[in-house]
Amino acid sequence: MGLALLLGFARVLDTAPLLVCSAALFAAGFMALRRTGVPRLLPQEGLGTLRAGVLIVVLIALGLGMADLVVHPTRNFDSLAYHLPVMARWVDAGRLEVFAELGQVALYPSHWELLSTLVVLPVGQDLLVSLPNLLAWLQLGLAIFVLARRLGARADASALAAGLVLLMPSVLSRLDAVQPDIALAACFVTALAFALRVPDEGRGLDLLIVILAVGMLPGLKLSGPVFVLMLVPALVLGPQMRWSGLSAVRERLRAPGLTPVQFAAAVTLALGLGLAWYLRNFISLGNPFGDLEISLLGWTLFDGSISGEDLRRGSLANVFRWSNADDWSVLGGTLWKWLGAGAALLVVTALAGARKRVCWYVGLLLLLCVALYWRTPYSADNGTHGWQVTPWIEVGLRYGFPALALLGVLGAVGMSRSVWLERAALLLLVVTSLLTVLDELIPNVWVLVFVVAGAWAVSMVALRGRSRTLLVPGIAALLALIVALGLARSEREAKRNLHFGSIVEVLAAELDDDDVVAVVHSHKLHLAAGMDWRRRVELPDLPRRVALDHAWVTALRAKGVTALLVGHQEPDPEAADNIRRVQAMIRASEDFVLVADYESLRKDLALFRLVQSSR
Repeated sequence: MGLALLLGFARVLDTAPLLVCSAALFAAGFMALRRTGVPRLLPQEGLGTLRAGVLIVVLIALGLGMADLVVHPTRNFDSLAYHLPVMARWVDAGRLEVFAELGQVALYPSHWELLSTLVVLPVGQDLLVSLPNLLAWLQLGLAIFVLARRLGARADASALAAGLVLLMPSVLSRLDAVQPDIALAACFVTALAFALRVPDEGRGLDLLIVILAVGMLPGLKLSGPVFVLMLVPALVLGPQMRWSGLSAVRERLRAPGLTPVQFAAAVTLALGLGLAWYLRNFISLGNPFGDLEISLLGWTLFDGSISGEDLRRGSLANVFRWSNADDWSVLGGTLWKWLGAGAALLVVTALAGARKRVCWYVGLLLLLCVALYWRTPYSADNGTHGWQVTPWIEVGLRYGFPALALLGVLGAVGMSRSVWLERAALLLLVVTSLLTVLDELIPNVWVLVFVVAGAWAVSMVALRGRSRTLLVPGIAALLALIVALGLARSEREAKRNLHFGSIVEVLAAELDDDDVVAVVHSHKLHLAAGMDWRRRVELPDLPRRVALDHAWVTALRAKGVTALLVGHQEPDPEAADNIRRVQAMIRASEDFVLVADYESLRKDLALFRLVQSSR
């Protein structure tokens, strides 16, 4: 991540510098591992039959998820509307340029978009753009397992709880979205798990992981600093949750194996990771939070056009009516559909959990995460549903992923009190989770057979404790992945055409990389950037006069615009009249020549060429 920021702010965000620097870092890491050996981050224990079963289920989900992500381009609205366009702008510019026309969303902390961009650059297209999500998904499961074990949960229960969280429909449905919510939960739980290991085991690597995970949090989302504050008691008070004086705190942070220079370097890197986007905004706008108005106790700390009242409007805290039966029905139905029986079982087992003080601390963090989710902007509505509770709240469940992860941890602790609870969890995991996987990922039958066979083989090898023989299925899986990626390119292009229409092929045939495309009334901005994201995209304001504003056309030419992509959907009745009027004006104007018309309301993009000679 530090390398990505360095390349981006140094204005050399391109394939060659990335590969050279990555090779240098890999070589340095390899040499360091040769000197120190590979560290053990997970508990040293056998796999066990039950955990092998959980591993099979998780590996099946992982394999099918990978197959789904490389074949199907994302249709997630936010990803299409601003995450991918911001990344495409960076690739085109070769630096971290602000896509100012997008407004506040272009000023959000963007660690996840930048990390996903690094995956796109070597491949030359968005084939693996969602791969970081799968890695964060795995990290989340491992973090839940490690933290649950740290709190005293049995290994089987910890694995089951992690599996139940990973395979919840809401979590699986976000794997294709270029959004940082899974990564935020993963980094938060990782930092907490290793922070509680530091005081007792005192390993330098544990402290290093905590520092870097804490540094990642503010750069993933604006809520990141709040999660950083939640972690402070873990390092200050230790796993016993008792104050032992400043000397004890200093002793905890003086981990063996981490020299003062290494500690200072890690803290400096973490500060750079955490503050980079806020410093960019402060330097360019005078407000580290972009265009958000920040007030404290009635004092305005930073001016912005978006007030706290604007943000609170769409939160569940503002919209949910506690005495309204319909709101309760929608909330309950949504939670049951998207979190499932697994979440219900984890709630029951969490309430029956251990009574250690550290569990109460994690329980308090869980409640704080739930409260933060409840008050998060757009957790209830984004303004398209009348600012009321509707099934759309499913979209906002992603803000509660940290709470789900902690629920899994406490559920594992409670599950450890009874073998019958573990068996119930296993049955639930196998039945409901596999149904969820098949429903969410919808695999090809041959892909399903291959993935199931591979998951079974890896789990059986791991069960027998032959860790070295894992290299064989590992290498085989890597080779299969390379072959599959080659085959997936054509399949992905076919799926892209199916989802978005023939406009994808038209753009590739009619436009070159040096064309500049303006997009009007469509959230599918990144399509205009081309398969390799090397085409610049502009987002002009719509003309609002009775006749087509010549100044608007002149402004397009001044920006070098050569083509115009026009959307035809009318989701907002207030904007529908203006949208239809603009479409009619563009079609009637001599400044534009129709290249390809829209096919349907779903495949709703039309392409025009902008005549370059002035009138």
